[in-house]
Amino acid sequence: MIIKKDLTPFLENKMVWGFMYDNSVLTSFFGSEPNSEFLKKILDYYAGKREGVYSDLYKTTSNPIVTKIFELEYPETFRKDGNYHLLGKGSEIYPRDYFCYPSHNKKANYMEHLFDNSWNHSKGSRVYGAMKYALKMLCPVMYGNLANKKRINN
Repeated sequence: MIIKKDLTPFLENKMVWGFMYDNSVLTSFFGSEPNSEFLKKILDYYAGKREGVYSDLYKTTSNPIVTKIFELEYPETFRKDGNYHLLGKGSEIYPRDYFCYPSHNKKANYMEHLFDNSWNHSKGSRVYGAMKYALKMLCPVMYGNLANKKRINN
């Protein structure tokens, strides 16, 4: 993740999230007040104290899991549409160009996700991440087209 702009405007929020794709919440960045009830609920799902998400939470990334938890916990205000949502007083989720993808939207672009798989320590993942980064730097149009095609197919 690259932080591109001052995040101070979000400090007034109780909780701040963004979309990674139009149908998936970004989990590489979020902000919250201490002792958040929602974050406690996420931990409860992982600890097996709540049901209704996935049978094996540890065989997938956190994005679809947290997205499902948003659907369960905010059924009236959360939609998988990639748009801004006021989830509750002081709790907001922003479009993907705020914390994930570059954009021409001057109000957005607080962060950019590099998608270099740096969290994965399995054999070969660093090579894969380095290749993705090189393609992004050397051929940004090709990289963007491939990334967009992958998002559409998923």
